[in-house]
Amino acid sequence: MSRELQESSERRIPSARWLDLIDEVEASPGHEFGRFKLLELLGGAGMGVVFRAYDPKIEREVALKLWKLPRDEAREAVIHEAKCLAKLSHPNVVTIHGTDEVDGDVALIMEFIDGMDGRKWISTQRPTWWQIVDFYVLAGRGLAAAHAAGLEHGDFKPDNVLLGRDKRVRVADFGIARALREHITGEDDPAEDSYEPGTPDYMAPERLLGRRGDERSDQFSFCVSVWECLYGKRPFDAPTEVAILEAMEGGVLQTDPAETAPEIPRRLRQVIARGLAINPGERWPDMDSLLAALKEIRERPEERKRWRWLAASGVGLVVGSSAMTAWLVMTLTDTVSETGIKPVRGTTILEAEDSSDTDGATDEGEKEVAAESLVSQLMPHIERGELDIVSREWNLAVQGAHVQGTSIEGETLELARALHERSLAVEHQKPYQARNTGLRGQAMLAYLSAHPSDGAATEIQGIRDDWDRMVSAETLLVTEFTELSLGQLEQVCACEDALSPADDRCKGRDAAAVHRCLAGLLADHESAVKQYLDCSVPALTEHGECLGAAADCDPERLATCKAERAQAMGACPPLGPTLETALVGCIRGD
Repeated sequence: MSRELQESSERRIPSARWLDLIDEVEASPGHEFGRFKLLELLGGAGMGVVFRAYDPKIEREVALKLWKLPRDEAREAVIHEAKCLAKLSHPNVVTIHGTDEVDGDVALIMEFIDGMDGRKWISTQRPTWWQIVDFYVLAGRGLAAAHAAGLEHGDFKPDNVLLGRDKRVRVADFGIARALREHITGEDDPAEDSYEPGTPDYMAPERLLGRRGDERSDQFSFCVSVWECLYGKRPFDAPTEVAILEAMEGGVLQTDPAETAPEIPRRLRQVIARGLAINPGERWPDMDSLLAALKEIRERPEERKRWRWLAASGVGLVVGSSAMTAWLVMTLTDTVSETGIKPVRGTTILEAEDSSDTDGATDEGEKEVAAESLVSQLMPHIERGELDIVSREWNLAVQGAHVQGTSIEGETLELARALHERSLAVEHQKPYQARNTGLRGQAMLAYLSAHPSDGAATEIQGIRDDWDRMVSAETLLVTEFTELSLGQLEQVCACEDALSPADDRCKGRDAAAVHRCLAGLLADHESAVKQYLDCSVPALTEHGECLGAAADCDPERLATCKAERAQAMGACPPLGPTLETALVGCIRGD
């Protein structure tokens, strides 16, 4: 099976500030840099660059990573992180010998690994799926050891997994991306058009959104790397960070059909897909749990092959019978996924990988039963808004059907109907959930468009129209305006205890009713309302920050906030008397 990893959209050349030093080393290997002798360039991107170097202090060759960091706190953070890493000793983690500073540049002194990184290993060695699992289980042990020591990686990807000539797998660059991400921005490096510590192609959604993240964020990056190596394509492949986030919200895990080998076990897809859940709480509890699941799969490939051969050939079994085939599937694959959903015969989400092509054609009645079973089992997750689980399990079903050369349009249409009904029910009560449902459901509609079914086109278009409305930028503005307006009204009312009891300005508001009313205004007067919301939402956001800084409801500060809000809102396009009255009525609940 062939594997060619994609080039990361963030693979860059070193910053221009390093070019003179690189030229000097290339012209004269052994160039002195502080106490070090720089022998050759190994790589680099942005502010950092890596050389093979000789360190006379420890009398050995090292990998010397250098940074030009513009802020003292960034230098201190990197040095602190490196010192913590130096205390970690594990066979699957690159050893850190120490740090140094040369002419203001921070130097990280690392073990030099004579070998190749994970990206080159995949492209040159053409490993089987079980060799890929072995490779990443070893890398995962290094990651787990770091987590146990209270350290995070922050930029796990194939390029940071090294295979030495000693056949040992090691993980490099622990923690540095996280330390940089917290202390510098793109403005600190004018030599770069865009600077982002870490690699968005492999980042967990919480880190893409600028949040701190934790060990489960590393787990997500680990699973992106494994998925890419197995299937020849990153699971959420897109050219920009915004597009990557949208792909994640869509929930469909991508593969390269030309590179996807049918022998990859279904259970392996399930294990990796769980680590790719958008919600960190739905991923594996820790790396040890993930590695245990991978190890279990790796240790049983021959048993799986044996049962597949028996099922396919019918040796000693009368497998032409649908009843016998169903019994074989249930006996050999009576397992429960992490969602608690049991496998159902046919093209359902946990259909046994080894049962394909053993029972001949499936009649339409059986297909309908399978579809009903799939929807009924996923319905509790739909009702609870657990869309990560729904998307993941549906995607696994699609992958399985693709491998078997079949399709699951019946089940997909039923799921789309259920998601559509749910999204309509929460459209105004929980608009963010409705938006997320629409984003994920669109992937199902795309699948249905590629596998058209007689008589369903009009229904599918109706669902698409509703979801387009829910995920539109205009609807998002309505949601943000509702949230900001009611939240700030509550803040002000909490401070104004002197209000007359007869004043109903501070009575409770039904957020769903306000949202529904504003959405109606948008539908009837789209252009004018959109222009107003485009201007007012940023103004209300600043007003909320001002109110939040008004300690102990300080009257002067509140008055200042009110004046600034009036000024900002006054610059917005006027709605006109009628529309303005209607908008105020929406907020008041008139």
